[in-house]
Amino acid sequence: EEIISYAAVDRTIRHDDGPFHWYCFDGCASHNFYWYEESNEQKLHLIRWDMDNAFENIINNSNPITPIADDWGEVSNNCFPFQYLNSFQWSAACDKLTAVWASYDSLFESKKATLINGPMSQASTDAMLEAWANQIRSATEEASSIHDDAISIEDWEFQLNELKNQLEFARNN
Repeated sequence: EEIISYAAVDRTIRHDDGPFHWYCFDGCASHNFYWYEESNEQKLHLIRWDMDNAFENIINNSNPITPIADDWGEVSNNCFPFQYLNSFQWSAACDKLTAVWASYDSLFESKKATLINGPMSQASTDAMLEAWANQIRSATEEASSIHDDAISIEDWEFQLNELKNQLEFARNN
């Protein structure tokens, strides 16, 4: 259930540079994660990192390197590296472990619904984003007035609204 919960978040926020994205260069491998072994409990936990590309490709492929060519649970009949946009990829479903996780369709949909109706609901995300924005708005304005290369408050507000639009899109697709 922990992995399927993570997969629901991963696919909803389009973390297209993580454990379920298989790049192919000298062989095919996923990346940006660690396994943590809880040996006394005989459990493994997936620990993801490098989340800077999350949210980039929700509405469109803003980052042409990271989009995943197939959807979660989509079974690929072609387990050979293929070119998708600017990178060579391998379907995550070609990985035996990921293919088994992806077969839990109803659990995935249940976890996604829990995410969308709970922590990722519009009320929840709007409240968090507004609280965070209030914490950094004045510093953003100050930086913009002092530094030529700082983001303008108008661009910052625009990007904040873009994130809200992407979250709304993700909730409904």
